Amino acid sequence: MISVPTASPFHPISTPPPPVVLLLAMTDLIMPASTPLLMHSKLRFSSPLTSDSGSDDSTTPTATPAALPSSSLGSSTSGGNVIPRPTGAQLRVKSCDIIPKDLREALRKRVKALASQRLDLTAPYSKQDKEALRLVESIISTEFSWLLNYQDQWPLQVFLTALLKYKKSRAEVTKMKKVTEALA
Repeated sequence: MISVPTASPFHPISTPPPPVVLLLAMTDLIMPASTPLLMHSKLRFSSPLTSDSGSDDSTTPTATPAALPSSSLGSSTSGGNVIPRPTGAQLRVKSCDIIPKDLREALRKRVKALASQRLDLTAPYSKQDKEALRLVESIISTEFSWLLNYQDQWPLQVFLTALLKYKKSRAEVTKMKKVTEALA
């Protein structure tokens, strides 16, 4: 009679090894590729911060100028310690969440006050008078000196663009309401 070993219900179940896909995502392969089920225990982890060899310069990834955002190539604020413009949804107010809330709110209120005094609120950012825009941007950048820490002072442009877009849409809605009231 052959006895088949069975696992005890009281014996802790060991977890299976992590999938190979997760292991391959952030590690260097030391062994040539083979069957994934046989390979997971043969992978050697190497930290990207430490190196086994003497020089790590040849393996350090660097961004090519074509891979950099176009705004970072001709930056007016040249310096090594500026906060770059975020990639992706660049001109969204959500991208300014890295700024502390009290500074963000103060900037938003000041932008709103200056824009209502000096800019045409029925026109978008791209159609604004360039002199008036430069004046508003210079006034705000002198009041909020921490904006110089940001590449091309992009939070200011984000708040100005968002405010002008909102005010333009509200002006169009108000105009349509007046037209419908006049027709009724």
